[in-house]
Amino acid sequence: MNAIPSKSKSELLAEIMSMDMLLKGKITEKRTATGKPNGHKLQRWHQGKNQSIHVPDEQLNLYTRAVENHVKFTHLVDEYVQRCEQEILHPSEDSKKKRTRR
Repeated sequence: MNAIPSKSKSELLAEIMSMDMLLKGKITEKRTATGKPNGHKLQRWHQGKNQSIHVPDEQLNLYTRAVENHVKFTHLVDEYVQRCEQEILHPSEDSKKKRTRR
């Protein structure tokens, strides 16, 4: 069985909300026909097609951070869903009704 996530739902949501830039895809190195490095590109699937976009050197850090944020975002959302499922499928003992004696 999976371990219970360490962060609360509100902590997960706060972390998700703090991300200002998200970009699907991955940054790869462009190469010349001879195999020499020649800049960077963003590769991603968009509308069913592989899209390759040139990344200017001065914006490489921005693109890289946005791609890393997207990866982190997907992990946080998965963790949030896991937390919600845990609450629904396995409620804590405190939330169960206690039997009263008559």
